[in-house]
Amino acid sequence: MKVSIVILNWNGGAQNCLDAVTSALEQDYQNKEVLFVDNASSDGSLEAVKSTWPDLKYIETGINLGCPEGRNVGASEATGELLLFLENDGVWGSNDVVSGIVEKFLENSTLGALYTRVEGYQSREPDPPLDKTVGINESEGLYLSSSFRGGASAIRRELFNAVGQFPSDFVRQYEERYVSLLIYQMDYQVAYWPEKVLLHKGSDYQGKSSAVIKYNCINELKTIRRVYPLFLWPLYFLLKTMLWGFRLFKNKQANLFFEAMALVWTNADFYSPIGRISFKTLCKTQSIRYGKIKLSLENYKYK
Repeated sequence: MKVSIVILNWNGGAQNCLDAVTSALEQDYQNKEVLFVDNASSDGSLEAVKSTWPDLKYIETGINLGCPEGRNVGASEATGELLLFLENDGVWGSNDVVSGIVEKFLENSTLGALYTRVEGYQSREPDPPLDKTVGINESEGLYLSSSFRGGASAIRRELFNAVGQFPSDFVRQYEERYVSLLIYQMDYQVAYWPEKVLLHKGSDYQGKSSAVIKYNCINELKTIRRVYPLFLWPLYFLLKTMLWGFRLFKNKQANLFFEAMALVWTNADFYSPIGRISFKTLCKTQSIRYGKIKLSLENYKYK
């Protein structure tokens, strides 16, 4: 199985990018290609990588397309059966991460995507898993997940293309959850694999900026409108709008709420190529997300 490692960069810093590419190249899995996608960086990071590895596969977008569409561009140029998205400020914790991921996909034909454990590069503090079913200190097992972390993930390329890739207008935030819903709709699974680790420099200094909050609001509402069951999405949309409005007004961020509402209805004709998800798919992913059921690829364990 050939893998394509896609590293997306936008002013990520020369040393960060050099470390990320080194981590990819030093993986012990041989049947791989590394694609470095640059979103019009101006900090010299692209030049630093090019001067070190002139024969690497480079894609220069010319403008900052945002994270989801930048990764889409890399995926469209990839030739591997498996796509691995690696953060430009992250390194894998060992040189057998890629080979281990390949083994998991070969063992599980219904596995569509997975993400690994993420820890702070310096602190080694783990980021919480995306679902309440898995503890933060879990380091063994393979757990079904309602979504995945983009910069520490792997996904079957044909499946990624079949669901339409990441929504190109999301810019940032929530694109993985959108794609995960469609993966489950196509009878594939998403998993969390904490036995392998991505050391992420961003985990040591990340903060909840207004941009994160705004785009989470916008893109969750877009997801509901575009792919939730037809008979259900208006109710969900109304309830989530009220919840986001309450949260933002309470935190004196009314301007973010009105800005988000103005953007939610843009690209109104943007729908997934496989249509809306079923009520069954929605219930399953929500149950995993909020800890109602604990699932593995080997068996189902209901709490």
